[in-house]
Amino acid sequence: MIEPSCVFRLALFLVFLVIYCVLTSTVLNRWEHVLAELLMSDYDMGWNGTFDTSENQVPEGVYFYEYEITTKVGGSLNGHSFVHLVRD
Repeated sequence: MIEPSCVFRLALFLVFLVIYCVLTSTVLNRWEHVLAELLMSDYDMGWNGTFDTSENQVPEGVYFYEYEITTKVGGSLNGHSFVHLVRD
């Protein structure tokens, strides 16, 4: 369960992104092959666990993502993290 205060902070962060920033990210496998590139408009859908724009599903495992947040006044913030993909 997500705490209400966390949901509120997330909502504020998303509003901040929509109004002030451009967000792009890249999903990679452990060999650094690009699996997906997401733009701000793709974030309502997110990454669906497929390779590029095909319907070929990637296997369970750890995948990495890099992101860049660029403000409309020219500043930027880069980062990276990982996600463990588990299928039902």
